[in-house]
Amino acid sequence: MRKIEDIAVVVLVGGYSTRLRKVIGKNRHKCMVKIGDKTFLEILVNRLRYQGLRKFIFSTGHGGAEVAKEARRICATRPKSKCTIVEDKELIGTVNALIKLQHRLGELFFVVNGDTYSTVDLREMLANYPNEIFTMTDGSVAIEAESADIMGTFLFSKKIFGWSKLYRVNDIDYEFFCKLSFDKRWIELYHSEASFIDIGTPEGLKKLRHRMRMELLARTIFREAIEAGKEGE
Repeated sequence: MRKIEDIAVVVLVGGYSTRLRKVIGKNRHKCMVKIGDKTFLEILVNRLRYQGLRKFIFSTGHGGAEVAKEARRICATRPKSKCTIVEDKELIGTVNALIKLQHRLGELFFVVNGDTYSTVDLREMLANYPNEIFTMTDGSVAIEAESADIMGTFLFSKKIFGWSKLYRVNDIDYEFFCKLSFDKRWIELYHSEASFIDIGTPEGLKKLRHRMRMELLARTIFREAIEAGKEGE
């Protein structure tokens, strides 16, 4: 039985953050944006740790030094977290970033976009992993609406590096999946009703900030209700 804590997760944090430049500044990566009192990177790592992941590989690029420093700080304050930084100074694309660090990966590995907040259940995703080479997550509603939104969370087998066309694409994007889907050996859709938010746009960032405020409020109300119950005993 596969244990999720033994599987590495590659966090892709190497983009230019072009769409958020007016919000976060020219020389910062979007994962460093503050959501409340935490960076988005910290929120993302907390989410991944909550699901059992402990081995983190951060693929950095633009704003890499700042991101690396934050990633090390986060992992240093979380028990049993292993942090590896792989810097991509050439900004050669997310697929090439994976090829570059494949020697660090095990039989299976997760990949998550460093600008996407997703509630997909990674343990369930791993438990349902088929014999196919590759699994991606997608929203079942999105598929019914024929939009096929990609949730920024992926589970790869290392055998993906044997796909010849892999070396002719740059990024893990919609075109990438279209090319994979022509051969059913290479792809298996994992349907999830989980939600996801892309913070790479001002609208997405605003949406996540609102969600975090609502979750904080809900936790506060729940805690106060428990305390009030104890006082009434």
